Amino acid sequence: MQRVSFFKVAEPVKISSNEPFPPEPASHTLIENIIRNYCDETSPAAFEENGCAVCGQLTPIMHLSKISDCDVDLSCLISSNNTRKERKHESEPVIGYETPAIVNKCDPICTECLIEVKKGCSPKYSLANGLWIGDVPDELQDLTFAERILISRVCHNPCLM
Repeated sequence: MQRVSFFKVAEPVKISSNEPFPPEPASHTLIENIIRNYCDETSPAAFEENGCAVCGQLTPIMHLSKISDCDVDLSCLISSNNTRKERKHESEPVIGYETPAIVNKCDPICTECLIEVKKGCSPKYSLANGLWIGDVPDELQDLTFAERILISRVCHNPCLM
């Protein structure tokens, strides 16, 4: 019976005779570039997020554009079958919106959605693809965390004290 090893045996490091050891200290320009890149990647702009008006997902601000600044036709996001106007009584008819299914109070659009909308296609995770639940009613605007859990459609298992 042959033994199979899942671990790769490390080969010894070979030092070429052409390179001096220890290496020379880093140059000032290299140190400057490292610090500058670190500062850019850890700046608040790299972490701040905002919602996309088309898909509703939180996206880093650096990957968002304003819909008003982009020349796009949002007619591909009109989906009257997947959207419904709010009804106050059962007797009212079910009517879909004839406007694009986007977050009304949100102007940014993420890069992925912008590319798809410019092609005239509805993005995979857009609100127009059945993910639109409408505006939050006034009665549900100022709920506490516990109240939100109680009325949510998803079962959460929090420990609330």
